[in-house]
Amino acid sequence: MNHNAATPHPEVPTMRAATVATITAHDCERWVCVCGNTPHSSGFCMIDRNGDDTAHAPKRWVEPLYKCDGCGHVIDAATYDDTTHTVAVVGRLPRRAH
Repeated sequence: MNHNAATPHPEVPTMRAATVATITAHDCERWVCVCGNTPHSSGFCMIDRNGDDTAHAPKRWVEPLYKCDGCGHVIDAATYDDTTHTVAVVGRLPRRAH
């Protein structure tokens, strides 16, 4: 599932194009987003193809997509590269009002 970062993920209707292609991935679960977010700060949430949080509905999480809770970048965990220590950003979701 390697998508061009300049093109939004085709199955997420609300996703916009990302301004970055990758983020730092110290390993497959320790990411640092360009906004500075890490798993131990704002964190990353699992999302479905519609961009909705799936933490309470894991059966809807069929692709390894995560949203940065700091800036809305969407990360495809399947693109983790152990050589370059990066993971692909496949789009960006608008921030929701609280």
